[in-house]
Amino acid sequence: MSEPTAPAAPDVSLAGVGVLLLHRGDPGSTATMRQWLQAWYADPYAFTSSFGRGTQGFFASIAARLDAGTWSQRLTEAGGKSPLDNQAADLASMLGKKLGVPVTLGTLYADPKVPDAIAALKAQGATRIIGLSLYPQKCDRFLKPLLRAVQEHAPDASVVDRYSTARGYVDALRSAITEGLEHAPGATVLFCALPIERRDDKDGDPYLEQLKLTTEAVMQGFTAPWKVSWLSMGAPGITSEAALQRIRAEGSDAVVLVPIGTAVDELTTVHALDVSLRAHARTAGFAKVERARVPVGYSVFIDALAGEVKSHLGRLKALGF
Repeated sequence: MSEPTAPAAPDVSLAGVGVLLLHRGDPGSTATMRQWLQAWYADPYAFTSSFGRGTQGFFASIAARLDAGTWSQRLTEAGGKSPLDNQAADLASMLGKKLGVPVTLGTLYADPKVPDAIAALKAQGATRIIGLSLYPQKCDRFLKPLLRAVQEHAPDASVVDRYSTARGYVDALRSAITEGLEHAPGATVLFCALPIERRDDKDGDPYLEQLKLTTEAVMQGFTAPWKVSWLSMGAPGITSEAALQRIRAEGSDAVVLVPIGTAVDELTTVHALDVSLRAHARTAGFAKVERARVPVGYSVFIDALAGEVKSHLGRLKALGF
């Protein structure tokens, strides 16, 4: 299948630019699971503790101990290693070649951490850091901890924090869905979103509105029925498991599961779609269960990210930066 091309980006100087791919990251192994969870739970920008920041670290240690077994089982069932690091490394390599600048991944709670990634870019000659979120929809729940980490170690850096309707991103999702529908004709498309909490939406987190913009743009022109769901309870909408039950009750016996909210595979989406939801769909009586690829696997998405970086630099230049 031939891929569509992204629109031309503005002509800007990339001299001294280094691109920092930003993602929360995943635990590297079951052996480091508890440490990773504790660092995540203790992050006041990722979790708001009702006990206050002074005691959040203490309760994070307890929660990590309690949850480590469940998360370790998920990692084991998902193949023992998250694909995130390898996908991000490939993305960094391709985007670096496309732009002709150093590109690397920075995460929060395990290597490669944001401070080390910034140092690596500077060691390669970067004097201007452009952060590029691997969460295509702007989401305060995901982004705030990353922005804090960047600002602490590169206060002059700027960040591309969304590209929810960028043509290359939308085209990559459309291509992934088309491939799924080719293997499951007549299927319902079920978007499975990384979850936030209902209170996040009530507090004005832009994520839900960004998801609406993306899914409407992606499904424009498709005749397949589609729904948006969430990968956990407590989110501002129906869970993916409940959505599967509704789709089956409506008479469909084929579904294409589409991860959304992240540009790369991560443990949450991999285990949910490839293990939990697939098994749930089979039990519910679906004859065909397809899983759409994430955007990082499409060259048009690389073109889109390159365009986002250049457009970002163009906007900064117009503002005198």
